[in-house]
Amino acid sequence: MCIDIAYNVFERQVLAAADARQLSARTWRIARRRSLVVLGRI
Repeated sequence: MCIDIAYNVFERQVLAAADARQLSARTWRIARRRSLVVLGRI
């Protein structure tokens, strides 16, 4: 569980720093939702 929490923090920082040309808003939402669902299943 701690690893998944750490990954979520890391992913959030990476996604926040990504340029809008590199990552669409839809892709960002899907990635965040997927990570939170995985965390919720633990």
